[in-house]
Amino acid sequence: MKISPRFLAPDSKHFDCEIFHSQTSNKEIQLIQRALATTYENVLNVIMGEELELIKEAYNSQRNQYNADILLRYLLEIKKKDTALWVIKKDLYCNGMNFVFGYAIYHRGAVLSTYRLSSQKLIEKESYT
Repeated sequence: MKISPRFLAPDSKHFDCEIFHSQTSNKEIQLIQRALATTYENVLNVIMGEELELIKEAYNSQRNQYNADILLRYLLEIKKKDTALWVIKKDLYCNGMNFVFGYAIYHRGAVLSTYRLSSQKLIEKESYT
């Protein structure tokens, strides 16, 4: 699925999106990179970033999960491009939710968990939405 030019604002430009990752396979990262580059080729330059260490402050030992809000705030502090995506192979939650697949701030950044996505088909499906 490609974004039609008619859905873009007249003054739209290409945005640089850097993809970071933690404890994910190269295959998963390449799949997500390809999905983003193909789906948003009219508006997004996908750039591979480095592997990031998960920050200890985000881990909740009682839940055995990472707080997606804390991870996203950290990502927004360190990103150097227009927007960023952090793909993580750990379980995420946010306040009021048992778990989340992802957490984002529009046009700024997102954290995506592949922990509950048991197959490449599901990872690909979530990457295209």
